[in-house]
Amino acid sequence: ATLAVTSDPCEIGCDIQRVTSCDIRIAQRMYSKEEITRLSQMVEHGPTLDADIEFTKMWARKESFLKCIGVGLAASDRQPDESFRFYEYDGWKDYICSVCVNQSDAIHATITEVDGVMIDSLISEEENA
Repeated sequence: ATLAVTSDPCEIGCDIQRVTSCDIRIAQRMYSKEEITRLSQMVEHGPTLDADIEFTKMWARKESFLKCIGVGLAASDRQPDESFRFYEYDGWKDYICSVCVNQSDAIHATITEVDGVMIDSLISEEENA
């Protein structure tokens, strides 16, 4: 699960994807020419884990962007301009998280992994307050 919070009013979108096999046919329908070229070069000599991770990162970025602007995959040809910022976390085994915000350069983002012990500690502090 993920929770995205901003201190300033702005659009925000986030997505978590499990790393999946790079599928050039899907990329050709959903990704930009530059993204397709990069993936094609990565799989030129056969499938690789790096290509799978990059394919998944691209998908998570696209999903977080589309969620940020409030549209679905039907608008998948839309591309972010320089007002959008992406933050990624790939510290979970087999998962990629992307957060997209539509904001100026002044925004600051931090992605922190929260485990069950941390949540239990926060709940205990709240109950004792």
